[in-house]
Amino acid sequence: MSDIKILLVEEVWRTIESVMSVLSRTNCTIITTSSGKEALKTIRKEHPHLVVLDFSMHEIPGDEICKKLKSSSHTKSIPVIMLGMLGNEKDKARCFAAGCDEFILKPFDPSELIKKILKYLDLVVREHERIPLNTAVDISIKSKGTLLNISGGGVFVRGDKLFPVGTILNLKFTLPDSMIPLEVEGKVIRVVRKAKERPAINEGMGIKFTNLSVTAKKIIREWTEASSSLKNHDLSPVAIEREESC
Repeated sequence: MSDIKILLVEEVWRTIESVMSVLSRTNCTIITTSSGKEALKTIRKEHPHLVVLDFSMHEIPGDEICKKLKSSSHTKSIPVIMLGMLGNEKDKARCFAAGCDEFILKPFDPSELIKKILKYLDLVVREHERIPLNTAVDISIKSKGTLLNISGGGVFVRGDKLFPVGTILNLKFTLPDSMIPLEVEGKVIRVVRKAKERPAINEGMGIKFTNLSVTAKKIIREWTEASSSLKNHDLSPVAIEREESC
């Protein structure tokens, strides 16, 4: 995992999921908060390299948060990408007046967000797209879990046990709508633990495939390509509906 940190300040869980899905293909660390006050504290504590900030925050408006960042000598150099709703040019004007570096309308195109982030950060964008799923998996000996996403290069697993980075595991699972059970080997390359400041983040392990058989590689590739085609049928912007936060 890279040392590059991106802070996402957003109240709506659907938007959080959308942005995190986009950033999951990069090598950055993603930090989230749904409060303006917490965002300011997190910035002082974590020193993120970029902030993705929603304009329509309830506690403190997004442009006010941005203004505070840009008025401090310690944080003014942090790039700020603001998210605003379609059809309100006044919001856009307020965001740029507050000093934001970029402005994106929701619903947004994932490629547009990545493109703007890459203007400011030297990130590696993974070749393989991650496809979300919820599939049972047997993990080595006497351990079970759930596959939360899969790509041609690996999986993210929520298990009843977290194994240390570097551990080689054997995984047994069957992809949805497939009749062929797969047995693959993988190496734990990332461990994510729950934290009070990130309660919505899934706890689990990022596992990179090793010694993948030709048959398994073909099945996984065909399944992920078919699922990606269905998900992005017309490459339209991510659908994000405005919801009231709980």
